[in-house]
Amino acid sequence: MKKVLIITSVIMILIVGQALHLYLSVQADKRDMEEKGRLFAINEASFQHVDQVSTYHGTESYLVIEGTDSANREVILWKGENSQEQVLKSRVVPREDILKKITKQYETETIIHITPGLDQHEKFWEVVFLDPEHKLHYLYFDLFNGNLIRSYRLHPITSD
Repeated sequence: MKKVLIITSVIMILIVGQALHLYLSVQADKRDMEEKGRLFAINEASFQHVDQVSTYHGTESYLVIEGTDSANREVILWKGENSQEQVLKSRVVPREDILKKITKQYETETIIHITPGLDQHEKFWEVVFLDPEHKLHYLYFDLFNGNLIRSYRLHPITSD
């Protein structure tokens, strides 16, 4: 009996250690991505200040960098593998307006993110949230007028 407890304990310690290693590895990758975005914005895109760095994954993956450019204008920049696009935030429906719209029109339990997206030159806000039934929602709002472009709802995985 004692031998079984020791073996079980060792296995549990190994599993927890591997999970911790995976978590720390993912967090390090996220920090590296954010630092890469900040360095690109300051050194190559002439940003004075970087407010936020995130990613958007569509048909192409982009670093999404929000900040202030050398002309002191607030901008959003999408940096892809071989391309980049930029838009002035003054032309964009504010993130806060999109947040108000979704909390007014949808039952949200957890908002996962609201990120500027770019797909084949179409610019939009990607909103991902969980509803009270734990269904995952993806909503896409036009970046310039705030109109809903498309939406997807994924049902939760159930175990039988």
